[in-house]
Amino acid sequence: MVSFLEHIQQTALSQVSYDWIDDTLHELDFNRLESLAADPVSHGGLVLEVYQGVRPLLETLSLLPLIPASWRAAVHLFVMTLDQFDLSLKAGKELSEEVIS
Repeated sequence: MVSFLEHIQQTALSQVSYDWIDDTLHELDFNRLESLAADPVSHGGLVLEVYQGVRPLLETLSLLPLIPASWRAAVHLFVMTLDQFDLSLKAGKELSEEVIS
């Protein structure tokens, strides 16, 4: 018998694919991102841009039963935290654009 959590993990794993992960990683412009890394002002945007590229890989790692549950939980928490940080940054940007307008 499969537990509810195992069922959710199996369903989520069935929806990820090598192509999805590979495509998002290939969308990253490593040369441009490396040049941005030298500019301390752009680090927040740089972190989020790299995160968006590796998010599918992290999401997949957080579901793999080969990885210990505590490690998967830590990766999942990291993904959720950066998702919230990304949303906060976008909301702040939208608010500042409204003030300027």
